[in-house]
Amino acid sequence: MKTKALVFKEFSEMGFRVAFETVSGLHFEGYILDIRGETFSFGLGGPLAPEEPRWFDMEDVDFSSLSFYSEDARKYMDARWDEASGSWKILPSVPAQEQPHKQDGKPPKRVTRWRLW
Repeated sequence: MKTKALVFKEFSEMGFRVAFETVSGLHFEGYILDIRGETFSFGLGGPLAPEEPRWFDMEDVDFSSLSFYSEDARKYMDARWDEASGSWKILPSVPAQEQPHKQDGKPPKRVTRWRLW
């Protein structure tokens, strides 16, 4: 059985740009800069990103949300560690607009907020 640190180290080598969610539901995209034990520094991407990297504990990462940008496929790929087989399951990421809603799997009811008459 691999430790979270070892699994995360393998994941960090899959692609340069990565995406993940925290267990509290926050989404991050950017670059893994350094891994030290059970923590890692993460550089956020984009023009409004802070210059200083952000440090995360691996306990705060939702390991079922790991994705990386594949240069070969030219799209984000989901990376899931399968403990039973001891291998990675790599599948193309599904855009958030196409994913089922987490509440009950049904789309939200449409509410009209304005009327024309």
